[in-house]
Amino acid sequence: DVSSSDSTEVLSVINDFKNQTSKYDHIQFKYWAFSDAVVPFSNKDSLNSQVSRLDKVNQHIRCLNSPSKLALVISDGIVNNGQSVLNSSVSQNGTDIPVFTKGVGDTNVYPDLELISVLANKTVFSGNKTEIEIKARALKAIGNTVTLSLNFGGKETVLEPWSINEFNQVKSWKTSIIPPINDGVFWLEAKLKPVSIEKNILNNALRIPIQVKKDIKKIHFVYGETHPDLGAIKRALIGQKQYEIKTYSELEGIDLSGDVYVLHGLKSRTLLKQILATRKPFWFFVSNQSALRSAIEMAPYSVKQSVRSSGFQAVTPRLNKGFDFFDLDVNLNYKTLWSVANSPLVVWQVPDANVVMYQNWNGLDTQYPLAFTYDAEAVSSWFLGSGIWRWRLNEMRLNNNAKQFDQWVVQNLQYLSRSSSRVRGIEILNHQHHVNAGELLELKWVFRNDAGNQVSDENFEVVATIDGKEQKLNYQIENSVYQSYINAPSKGEIRVSIRAKTGAQSSFVWEVNERTLEDRNTLADHSKLRAWSKQTNGLFLSESMNLDDMMALAKKNNWDARVLTVKHDWWSLEESWVFLTLLFSLFSTEWFLRKWLGKI
Repeated sequence: DVSSSDSTEVLSVINDFKNQTSKYDHIQFKYWAFSDAVVPFSNKDSLNSQVSRLDKVNQHIRCLNSPSKLALVISDGIVNNGQSVLNSSVSQNGTDIPVFTKGVGDTNVYPDLELISVLANKTVFSGNKTEIEIKARALKAIGNTVTLSLNFGGKETVLEPWSINEFNQVKSWKTSIIPPINDGVFWLEAKLKPVSIEKNILNNALRIPIQVKKDIKKIHFVYGETHPDLGAIKRALIGQKQYEIKTYSELEGIDLSGDVYVLHGLKSRTLLKQILATRKPFWFFVSNQSALRSAIEMAPYSVKQSVRSSGFQAVTPRLNKGFDFFDLDVNLNYKTLWSVANSPLVVWQVPDANVVMYQNWNGLDTQYPLAFTYDAEAVSSWFLGSGIWRWRLNEMRLNNNAKQFDQWVVQNLQYLSRSSSRVRGIEILNHQHHVNAGELLELKWVFRNDAGNQVSDENFEVVATIDGKEQKLNYQIENSVYQSYINAPSKGEIRVSIRAKTGAQSSFVWEVNERTLEDRNTLADHSKLRAWSKQTNGLFLSESMNLDDMMALAKKNNWDARVLTVKHDWWSLEESWVFLTLLFSLFSTEWFLRKWLGKI
């Protein structure tokens, strides 16, 4: 075993073993090295020292074609990759070879703290709290109280102390962090303060990269005519730093750079069709006859009937208790707090689950929608009427604040803003925070059009940057999923950028994990070696056993006897292309002569 945790001691054992075997000149010994693969011992430097796989050794032993009678495996038993070595003990060539194992490394348990994992979203938005979870293990550290510190973007936080009262104890912390304001990749590092006489402190820290994006939503207010409703909505958004507001008339045309649109009394059907074509979310106030005609034609639900031939009338809202797309307190007395609004006398056929509020006519409850939502490829919210500024004014008069009205406005815009964040363009499917040195990495992504539908006819440029050097990667498509491969370097970072020809792009960072289990957990585990030897009728060699003891056992079982292998290779004429060519030529010549002589 030439992995980093025990290679020095293994070399010492092998040199000692070679000295002892010099007197057994009638026996041939072959030496192999392993970590992530098995190679001749002279090629040991080609192996990845950060990986240790006993299953590769087991497979190698079981597939040997040479007449081997015994195998000796020297390892500390620390395995960080592959399957269990005990899964299969039957050789492919029908010969069961006893496996002797020699355990090296230190099996003594010392006080040790280990950070197991730091779980967080790979991408977060600036200024928005994000939840994280940290897990740690303490071994043989009873009576110690340790602290965990977090450092994110240069800001350090100390979490609650951990009082250790068990020999092998696991602890979990859940907390939230606020990302930096700037965009970019920032490192979140967690550190456990070491306890006294702790030998291995490499596993006391973990860090992961987190990509921070600004989450500023552009809210465009577009009006047919100036109206106090717009002022009431904008006042409700004061203090909501995640919104950037722009207000303009429909006569100026539609600015398509917005994330969410508030359309009040829009008269132009052409502009409404433009918004619908972008599939961007909007809140439409049907406040006049022109807007009503557009709504009847283009609303997602059909009109059931007209209550009266034309006109608008005053109504009061009644919240729908069955609506749960966003949260509103249905127990509040909105009939008292809110004054009337003007609503068109038209009834839409809207499923109850999508109705935000119904109309109340002079104290009489109706099932006529006053506000509803539509949640599909293009998410929208519809308010059938105008005059909501009176609701806010009435609440201010009664309570000296407008918390209920403001909550209603903010929840509507949050609902629409969330839909504007739906994945469009490139969506990475499988990138993780850490990769192992030398690991073959598979990158998978899909591409979604503006409607959020997955497509597979897009062209990309995939670029990986390692140590400041860029290299372009090829990719393939399988079941509408794009795939690309790259080998991780021995250390450092890999920055991958995927760029679509349409202009969409996505990038992320992989950190090469230089401190794998070989460094993080140095406690030798001989239990797997013992079980392996027992299963194969071999023997686990204790420290007191030397080569003479092993050879005595080999002699007793006749494992050191010479073996003669005879291999018979039978050659068949049918398998020779020369013979077949000659045979074809003879038949062809014979047919030609018969044809020439007129025999056929």
